[in-house]
Amino acid sequence: MNRRLPFSRSEPGRPPGDAPGRPQARPRRVRRGVPITTRAGAALAVGLCAVAGCALLVPGLVLGAEAPVTPVDKPAAAAGRPAADPSPGTLLVTLGWGDGPGEVGVLRPVEGLARAPEALAVAPNGRIAVLDSVNKRVVFLDAGGRPEGTADIPLAEPRFLAVDDERLYVLDCDADRRIVTFDWSGAVLDATALPELSDVVTGIFATEAGPCVEVAHDSVFLVAGGAPVDGLDRTQAVSGRAPLRSLAGRPLDPTLSRAAKATFTPKNGLRIQSFQIDRNTLNAKKTAESTPALAAGRAIEHLVSVDSDGGEGLVVGARLLDVETAGGPSAAGRDRACLLLTRFAADGRGRDAGDGLLLTESSFAYLGQPYVVAPDGRVFQPVADESGYSILVHSFANAETPLVAEEVLP
Repeated sequence: MNRRLPFSRSEPGRPPGDAPGRPQARPRRVRRGVPITTRAGAALAVGLCAVAGCALLVPGLVLGAEAPVTPVDKPAAAAGRPAADPSPGTLLVTLGWGDGPGEVGVLRPVEGLARAPEALAVAPNGRIAVLDSVNKRVVFLDAGGRPEGTADIPLAEPRFLAVDDERLYVLDCDADRRIVTFDWSGAVLDATALPELSDVVTGIFATEAGPCVEVAHDSVFLVAGGAPVDGLDRTQAVSGRAPLRSLAGRPLDPTLSRAAKATFTPKNGLRIQSFQIDRNTLNAKKTAESTPALAAGRAIEHLVSVDSDGGEGLVVGARLLDVETAGGPSAAGRDRACLLLTRFAADGRGRDAGDGLLLTESSFAYLGQPYVVAPDGRVFQPVADESGYSILVHSFANAETPLVAEEVLP
């Protein structure tokens, strides 16, 4: 795979605000109140009535009415084509800017994008962790998005986060080059020093066997072992380096029994390989391979991720080129979403289109990963604006019915 294809984070050196697409538009609230005492006033009243009539035809634009609080996901795409409109999702929570309870930090430079939480993760039991990189802490949320506390991170530059029901793994792959393991009470359990890697770390995953790291969007390794920690200090050296075990692809479940690898080139399109993993030996057996169509009618800039859909299927994410960038004449293309998530079946035959989601991206602040696919298949998307850091939840319209099949190997 081309190393420049970002799978879990924005392309190095390119903040997400420079990517095609625009932040999600919020519903407008419009209020009017004009006394009518003259002919000119009467004419103005007629004009306002006309505007009101038009407003009634536009969702979210109603004179004197409150904006809708909880938007509803739109239907999935027609077969073979991306959804026409971005999914608004459902607002789970907004965390205000700051360093107090239920807040997260934001760093506003003189020029360029602000910097905000760089990762979030969802456990199988629904609990959520937000990596508050600016304040160097993890913010814990329950399944409903309510804050449950924080834990300080003893790392200089925490960048990556992965969780399961028991543990949280926070990775600093640049300054300290360590993984620190917490429990959900915030207690530090251990720390693991990474050995020298051949390229940059691009992801981290939680499994029953321990954390796995992805390197250059291509190679995945199980990090074996951890250093016990008593009174861990950030400047404290951790003895030894953890051995790495190579995996066939991205782990798809906590048991480390399944993995997948997706690659894309403009010439050859999308290629998906699925593997069954022997949990004792970590040996892999390829179970399926396919080259399904992806984003028909739209140009793909690069892949973003491959994840489990909560069952036996896969979710493949891709960043689409903006319509104007791709040569489209419509100025409206500048406002179209640029993240396409498509759900694929794990077995069977055929190359029909699956259901998909289109997402917009926030250009207010750098948020690291653009979305997270939760263990139950829902998509959690961080967005940011002046009011704070919000998490939107999206669902596939046909989440119970895989629609795109891979070619099963004999």
